[in-house]
Amino acid sequence: MGTNNGYFKRHKELEGKTVQTVRPLTDAEIDEMGWNLGGDDHLKLMIIFTDGTQVVPMSDPEGNHPGALDVFDPNAEDTPGGLTLVR
Repeated sequence: MGTNNGYFKRHKELEGKTVQTVRPLTDAEIDEMGWNLGGDDHLKLMIIFTDGTQVVPMSDPEGNHPGALDVFDPNAEDTPGGLTLVR
């Protein structure tokens, strides 16, 4: 991860934002992303913040495939350390 790579600096834009909703992508959005892969079990969702900012997890910066999220809940008792892989 190079320090000059803009992909890795964008996280600062999310600091302080409040999540309004998380929803699955619509079929039209999936088609627009080129992710209508048939039989694909990857997570296809959109995180929407109260200011209208939208985040879609991707497998890489080019958006070749949907991505995965590691969700950490330090209070969770069902998984070691509260780590849950959402895919």
